[in-house]
Amino acid sequence: MDVLDPGWVTRAEYGHSPVRDDADFVRAAQWLSAGTDEEPAAVVLGVPFSSLSLSGARCDLLPGALRKSLWSFSTYAGDRRVDLQELAVRDLGDLLLPDDVDGSLERIEEAGLRLRMGSPVVFIGGDNSITAPAMLGAVGSEGGLITLDAHHDLRDYKRDGLSNGSPVRVLLDSGVKGNAISQIGIKDFANSKPYSDLAASEGIRVVGSSDVRQRGIAAVVSEALDALGGRAVYVDFDLDVIDRALAPGAPAAQPAGLFPADLLEAAFICGAHPAVKAIDLVEVDPERDVAGSTVRLAALVFLSFLAGLAGRA
Repeated sequence: MDVLDPGWVTRAEYGHSPVRDDADFVRAAQWLSAGTDEEPAAVVLGVPFSSLSLSGARCDLLPGALRKSLWSFSTYAGDRRVDLQELAVRDLGDLLLPDDVDGSLERIEEAGLRLRMGSPVVFIGGDNSITAPAMLGAVGSEGGLITLDAHHDLRDYKRDGLSNGSPVRVLLDSGVKGNAISQIGIKDFANSKPYSDLAASEGIRVVGSSDVRQRGIAAVVSEALDALGGRAVYVDFDLDVIDRALAPGAPAAQPAGLFPADLLEAAFICGAHPAVKAIDLVEVDPERDVAGSTVRLAALVFLSFLAGLAGRA
């Protein structure tokens, strides 16, 4: 199933091109907003939820901001020789959420469940708390998780309450196996020893940001995908994995994080891999951004994933 009931979503808004049109330069916003009558190769769903952000960030604004930023990009990836105009993608709009947190999380999971077994899904968040319900809906507790994130997200939500720092712990408690989780980009001084110890005891595969720099993002992501062989995979792209100087709109980003090119390469590899059934883009606050740089990076991650998807057999 690749559509949701009309009462579940609001219409996607793209705004208007800020520059003069060029018939030979098709903008990504033009292409995606035009929709498709074909069976889609992927569907997009905005999840404007930020009620559990520890920093009070307005990550709920990312779906609209990302769509508008697509006017800044074409559909053509020259290095890859991929034109997204040849790919059928359907934007379902933004998920309508109730006023209460529990109801919102249930709606996110139900939306993922309704979209399961259809085309790959791109969830545009939203804070990182959407990851647990979106994954449980889209691939189920038997699936595998790859997170690109500076943090373990293993906070004790039963003691301290749900937050954007607890989705991986929620998933463990929901039946996702620790050996089916890979965390890439985990940073020094952004976590605690109890979280690191818990990750190790649960069998979570952890690759720190310094290891990524030494080994290269392509090798690390490919290894994580191989380790999840046979499972449907959900990939969480938390933009705070990026160096803070290069992602000022990611509230929890720290210095010495990954580079934007790392995230784009990771997105392309995940898009090309047939086991990847859903991804999310989270933890970007457009109000804290500088010159739209982090929003545009999130948009490029989105486009890079689709460019990889275009190459699936």
